[in-house]
Amino acid sequence: MATREQIDAVISLHKDGNRTDITVEYEDDAPYNISSKDPYELKHANISKNNLPVIISSVLLTTSGSTSLTTGATDQTTLLLTFSDNSTSADFSKVVMSSTDITIVTVDSNGLVIADAVNIGTADIRATSVENGTLISSLTYTVA
Repeated sequence: MATREQIDAVISLHKDGNRTDITVEYEDDAPYNISSKDPYELKHANISKNNLPVIISSVLLTTSGSTSLTTGATDQTTLLLTFSDNSTSADFSKVVMSSTDITIVTVDSNGLVIADAVNIGTADIRATSVENGTLISSLTYTVA
């Protein structure tokens, strides 16, 4: 048998056409939002907790060209960040770009990879999340 607990809460109701949004705010807890397309029937409602921090959940670094470069050549990488609310971004300011061997390839803060004009070899280019250093995506570049 389920138990019930009495709590103090503020309940707000907002109707917009066929959609009803109800916000329930408890003391110091983040508010819950309940929304339903049928204002009279909430059994098929979506319930979500508001004001949770949105954080980066994955980092994906890809190339718009090739990871095989000739000396002095460039390549523009692309970035796809996925967040905890399933939104996405290509904002390079949310990652630190680095090279495992700057004598082979360097990378700027916008993801532009530049092969050395003289040296050949292989190096990784990495995009590391600023807020979570364990989220890393890398590409291996070969300069010949």
